[in-house]
Amino acid sequence: MNRKLIIRFASLVLVLAFISVTLGFTHAEWKALVVNDIQVKYTEDYKFVSEKEIKEIVSRNFKTLLHASLDTVNIQKIEDKIEENAWVKKAEVYKGYALGDSVRAGGAIIIKIIQENPVLRVVDETGGFYLNALGKKLPVSLHHTQKVMVVSGSCPDSVLTKTILPFVNHINTDKFWQSLFMQVHVNHSGELVLVPRVGNHQIEFGYPENVDQKLRNLKLVYTKGFTKTDFDKYKTVNLKYNNQVVCTLK
Repeated sequence: MNRKLIIRFASLVLVLAFISVTLGFTHAEWKALVVNDIQVKYTEDYKFVSEKEIKEIVSRNFKTLLHASLDTVNIQKIEDKIEENAWVKKAEVYKGYALGDSVRAGGAIIIKIIQENPVLRVVDETGGFYLNALGKKLPVSLHHTQKVMVVSGSCPDSVLTKTILPFVNHINTDKFWQSLFMQVHVNHSGELVLVPRVGNHQIEFGYPENVDQKLRNLKLVYTKGFTKTDFDKYKTVNLKYNNQVVCTLK
């Protein structure tokens, strides 16, 4: 056999032997790992549910998790239990097998939290609640208050989900309206009164029908009709009449 070929073959055998031994040691190290830490990470920069609450859910339901063999941990059960919290849209749990690298997660259970995103907040005598875009109720959080449309007045669940939520979702598709409106009040007749962030007037929107036409008319008033000083001159801007806007002075 050619001498160079022999040397190459021998080198390959040594490399494969080294890899096998290294992987063997690594596997042994992995098998020996026990849970020594729980790390909670968020995909958002806000926290409706705190890191402490997440860890309490885990410790309360998995009392023997700490110091258990990392290999035996059922991450699906942990994810399912965390996702019972109303504010957790999805929980992703990983086992930290990394040793001595930049992750420094050897033996850690790493929990990635994806939270719900509310689109409106209902204010009522009970303290209120949030809704996401699909109508899921979310409790008021002690840790964070989201800047979303506030809904008040006469709005039982049926009106809220069938009428108000679609209206707010429609508003949220346009950054101009999303930044302008801060509150929608539902009167006893089911008509909407919008409260803008700019000025002291109210917008009598009427029933949530012909929404696009009414918003187009209102946008013309704001962009072509009102000057900067006009916002405080008017008491109401009425959109209830067909193809016209009626502004009432204070």
